[in-house]
Amino acid sequence: GAKGIWVENGNLSYPVKEVTIATDILSFCRSIKKVGNDLRFIPSGGYIGSPSLLVKDVTVSGK
Repeated sequence: GAKGIWVENGNLSYPVKEVTIATDILSFCRSIKKVGNDLRFIPSGGYIGSPSLLVKDVTVSGK
């Protein structure tokens, strides 16, 4: 799962981890409001990478 920081009313609220995003890829892309400049790659049987993303109105579950 993904990890990040929960943003509520424009404020950083608390860290989240092992998050699952419940939407299709097109809806997810449309929900992206900001993209960070912190692209990182993580070795995982290959390399997976992403910058930080601020998304709005997406259903998530996790810790």
